[in-house]
Formats: sequence, structure tokens, C-alpha cells
Amino acid sequence: MKFVADSASILCVRKATVVDTYDDNGSIVARFDARLKEVPPHVESQLTTGEVIRLRKWLLDREKIKQDPSEKNLLELLPELILEGIVAIDELSNINQDTFDKLLLGVGDLHNKLLKSKYKVSKPTTKPGEIGREEANKERLEQVKKNII
Repeated sequence: MKFVADSASILCVRKATVVDTYDDNGSIVARFDARLKEVPPHVESQLTTGEVIRLRKWLLDREKIKQDPSEKNLLELLPELILEGIVAIDELSNINQDTFDKLLLGVGDLHNKLLKSKYKVSKPTTKPGEIGREEANKERLEQVKKNII
């Protein structure tokens, strides 16, 4: 079972792997309003007990991310964005001069700030539980976007 949030809904997708072909086929078992924080009865009736438990944990993980300060979510996202930026540089045939200058300056400033902030470094937090990295990053991006736009 995989849980996926889109703009308005949470989808419960039951995955069936066809062993011979290694294809992942999934069918939407249930859908509910993404604003809900608990498993609705109509969804619970469509899932197994184990799936309901996993969905509850997934919803809790999602809510924890929403409660985190925007700054924390931004810093959690930044390594992924940097990696995507590296790929983008390789794929583009040219880079706008202003963007190039801002990136160089920003990376330098970030490097200096990180070196001065070593005393703030704590032990790694636990990885996102049921929600997974991709869904966690989608939630973080939504939280950060609210403060940027």
C-alpha cells in the first residue's frame, strides 16, 4: 500500500507486483480529502488493519512536517534541491548570467554560514517513517512555498 498526496486528495494505492515482468501495477483503493488528519471511516473500511495502521502513521508524519518551522523544512529540502541544480546545470546548454552570479554568491555565503554554524549541528533525526522521502519533500516544499510566495 502506498499513500500519495496530490493537491486536494490523499490516495491509497494498493500495489500488485507482477513477479514475472517486475511491473508495478497499482489501483486506487480509496481517496479522501487531503485536509483531514485522521482516517475517515469510508477509507478504513477499504483497507486492511495493517494498512490502516500505516496510514495513521503516514498522516502523523505528514502533520509533524507541517508543524515544523518553515526554516527547518527549507534546510531539509536544500540538499535535494542542490542535487537537482547540479543535474540542471549539466542538462542546460547555457545559464543566465544573473542566475550564475547569484548562485556563485549564494553558494559561497551558504558555505561560510555553515562553517560558522557548526555549533548548531545536532545528531541526525530519524528518517521520515511511513511517509517516505518523496512525500515528505512534497510536504516540506508546500510549507516552504507558503513563506516564499
